[in-house]
Amino acid sequence: MRPDMDGMDSNRPMRARRRFMSAGLPAALALLAGLVGAGPAAFARSSEPMAAFAMPADFGQWRPDAFVHNAYRFRQADGNCVVTFIQNRGADAARAAGREPRHSLDAYVEGVKARMERVERAEVDAFELSSGADEGKVRFIADEIAYVGKDHIEYHNRISAAWVDDVELVIVAACPAAEWLAGRQSIDALVNKVTITRFGHP
Repeated sequence: MRPDMDGMDSNRPMRARRRFMSAGLPAALALLAGLVGAGPAAFARSSEPMAAFAMPADFGQWRPDAFVHNAYRFRQADGNCVVTFIQNRGADAARAAGREPRHSLDAYVEGVKARMERVERAEVDAFELSSGADEGKVRFIADEIAYVGKDHIEYHNRISAAWVDDVELVIVAACPAAEWLAGRQSIDALVNKVTITRFGHP
């Protein structure tokens, strides 16, 4: 994995993201100190309605790369793609300010544009993740971007977002552009195993 593969960091929805950087494989990634917020255990203790990613027991072709605060990151066992799951509080305040989940995508893309070159963006199909038999599905909107990193390598990201109760849920899938088509099926297989757990509901 190259230093410019992906980027995500936020304390609350729509704040400017700083890069979510990594060292080269197989070195451990460096999560930015700005990643703050409650993880699932803290969410579960809250009396307010909350939501969090629930990771599968079987990661398939992926290996856990980092579990830090409110971020979970997995790297491909036989490739250079990574998938990061991030959950942040603050969605209620964002809604009250007239914002919506697309602002999460906009903020991510603007952060990439500020640092990378030749950024191209396209909206792609939304998808749903299960949130339990009684809660139905959670719909994630998604964009894909292609860009050239400061290392002059081309990259491809898919950024997806949903707001559930007061929580912004974000998924960033990232690959070198040359590996995106081959890696996409494996990315989708991992993402589709993840469910959304909701806390604090009567």
